Amino acid sequence: MTMKKMGTYKPELLVNNIHTDENVLTSLLDELNHCESFFFSVAFITESGLATLKSHY
Repeated sequence: MTMKKMGTYKPELLVNNIHTDENVLTSLLDELNHCESFFFSVAFITESGLATLKSHY
């Protein structure tokens, strides 16, 4: 995930974390709901993960 700060982007590793109740989908959807445009750079993604994102937009 990237957050614009002073003209630069801050990459962030997203993982599902049961201890903090954080998950990748919620983090992505929150950022996508507040952005004007986006780029994804991923190491891997499943077909079901991509389908879930597509179903929201």
